[in-house]
Amino acid sequence: LHDALPICREAFFKKHEFEIEQGKAARLMSSLGRLLSFGVTPSGHAPKRPFAEALIDGVHTLLKADQVVLFETAADKRELIPFGSRGVSPEAHSQMHVLWGEGILGQAAQNGRMVVAPVPVQHPTSDVGRETLHEKTLLVAPYLIVPLLSQGQCVGLLWIAKPQSGSFSTEDRDRKSVV
Repeated sequence: LHDALPICREAFFKKHEFEIEQGKAARLMSSLGRLLSFGVTPSGHAPKRPFAEALIDGVHTLLKADQVVLFETAADKRELIPFGSRGVSPEAHSQMHVLWGEGILGQAAQNGRMVVAPVPVQHPTSDVGRETLHEKTLLVAPYLIVPLLSQGQCVGLLWIAKPQSGSFSTEDRDRKSVV
């Protein structure tokens, strides 16, 4: 009987861990299902705000990040404006402003490449890649910047920061392709 106690305790903890993982998988599938359920109406309109909220929630769930901001490209294609966010104060959200090609966010939009910053980013050029004043307070590593492309053009950006694990793993970086 004394030998059975550690085995029972181990079985209990494994069951508990399994239930936690099962709950995570269910939340992930729910988020992905919510994203996949969106479609274009017969009149050609997409539910922009609900889709953006589902995308932000899905990224938060998938990458376990406490801060997610979705920027959309303005009609004049000169700037990106915040469309929705999670984990960012309303004041910070309202002050976010990205000019096309300026700073790290603007460069990511312009060249269409993801930025992974596990540590402070060093850029090879002197002026083009520097952080803007606003970015210096906003962009605290680790973070990911993911350009959202449609027909080869950047239509928005996702800025994902503060991973709950403390850093983004290679697996997390690969998951961004789901987005």
